[in-house]
Amino acid sequence: MSKRRRKSGPGLTLFAFQDIIMSTSGIIIMIVLLLTLELVERESKDEQSMVETVDIAEISAEVQTTEEQIENLQQQLEQTDQIIQTASTLSPGDLSRQIRNLNLQNDELERSVSELNRQWKTTSLQQGEMSDELKKLLETRKALADLNREESKLKTEIDTVVTENRPVFSFPQTDRHSGWLVVVSKNKFEAAPLEKASRPIGFKSRSSFLRWIGSQKSTAKFFLVVRPDGIDTFDRIREQFDRSSVRYGFDLTGQNQVILNADRGAGQ
Repeated sequence: MSKRRRKSGPGLTLFAFQDIIMSTSGIIIMIVLLLTLELVERESKDEQSMVETVDIAEISAEVQTTEEQIENLQQQLEQTDQIIQTASTLSPGDLSRQIRNLNLQNDELERSVSELNRQWKTTSLQQGEMSDELKKLLETRKALADLNREESKLKTEIDTVVTENRPVFSFPQTDRHSGWLVVVSKNKFEAAPLEKASRPIGFKSRSSFLRWIGSQKSTAKFFLVVRPDGIDTFDRIREQFDRSSVRYGFDLTGQNQVILNADRGAGQ
């Protein structure tokens, strides 16, 4: 007869561990049942001694809660049994492989989380850069709108000048003296500073105009534009200018020629 070969080492078994778990679970269930019975008996005694103060609905709710706890414990025990049974059918090698697979899956999940965090940071930076670009774009659009308004204003002023057909007077660039452009009509004077936008000053009498001339600086120059109806008026003030050594020049213009703008005066 052939002899049976003996195993070289002890085999792995989980029956002892399963027995321990089952015994512990049974003890827990037994304790819960005893506690439940004790609670029911205690509530029965209290009901007999204090019938008027017992709340039957509250006792029913406690019983229902206890039953739910027992049911949850039973489900946990069933799950534990399933885990133990599954573990008992696997060899140590299979368990090691499953553990390695779970570790690999965990590492993969951690890498995915890290990648998502990196993408979120990149997206946040891109959103910040886009916000800066958007801010610059808005500033550029605002500056462009301002330039368009300035251009429209300049076009309006140019159209006004063209419509007025108004001559522009100015001193030579080497002459830095202050000067005034004076329009002389019959008993009427209008004065505005040269090369400067300012509303004209009106004088309705020759005496008020001469007083104003006397209040100006001695270095001031005056350029008089004389209309046809103001020639006699100009001859009278010219004599006064010569006696007072006023620095002036003059020229003739048409009766209806626009010389001074109502808002800008002699300015362009």
